[in-house]
Amino acid sequence: MRSPRRAQRAQQMYAEGAAIVAIRAATGLTKNKLYWWLKGVA
Repeated sequence: MRSPRRAQRAQQMYAEGAAIVAIRAATGLTKNKLYWWLKGVA
């Protein structure tokens, strides 16, 4: 899965209240990349 698609999925999961660990497991994003992509959501 490409980063933009993973980012979109991460943002969706985050908005739905998913735990960070679950988002990382589902998307394969590192913690730093996850927070970088979520920066605009939080």
